[in-house]
Amino acid sequence: MLCQAIVEDWEHLSYFAGPQRITCPGHKPCSREAKGVVKHLHLCTTHIRMAREGLVDARGHVAPKSMIRDVRRYPKKFPRGLYTWAAS
Repeated sequence: MLCQAIVEDWEHLSYFAGPQRITCPGHKPCSREAKGVVKHLHLCTTHIRMAREGLVDARGHVAPKSMIRDVRRYPKKFPRGLYTWAAS
C-alpha cells in the first residue's frame, strides 16, 4: 500500500497570469510505501514523523514548505505544530 499523504508537486507548477506572474505548486500523492498507521492514515516513515510534529492534516495534506520551515524555526510560536489530530 502506498503512503496516503498529499505533497506539493514542484515539477508540475501552476501559473496564474496577471499583472505579475505567480507560480504555485500542484499536489500529488506520496510515492513511497506506507510503513505505519497514524489514526486512520497509512503513511511512510517521513510522513509519520511529520504528522506527529503537527505538519500533516487529518485528510493527509502535508503543510507547504514555507510553513514547515516556520514551525521548525519557531517552536515556541507553534508548540504543537499546525495540526493536533495526530498527537498522542
